[in-house]
Amino acid sequence: MSEKKNCNEACIIGEKIKELRRLKGLTQEELSEKIGIDYKKLSRIETGKCLPSLKIAQSISREFDFNLCSLLDNQLSKEIEIPDNYFV
Repeated sequence: MSEKKNCNEACIIGEKIKELRRLKGLTQEELSEKIGIDYKKLSRIETGKCLPSLKIAQSISREFDFNLCSLLDNQLSKEIEIPDNYFV
């Protein structure tokens, strides 16, 4: 896997996480506390500087009740589909 491809994938995943976090009305500090990581680590993930580990990705997908495969899919959609029960 090339460095350029990694950067693109990291940026796409980071953007998805940031969008989901904002939709839920959470700050980076609040989300990082909920998933058990340092907010600086979350910031690096959201800005595409690093990829989340599988454990972190699982925690994020559970927090947002979001399919892990959709989170890790390398296609960035303009709109993230929110499940019907998301705000329950």
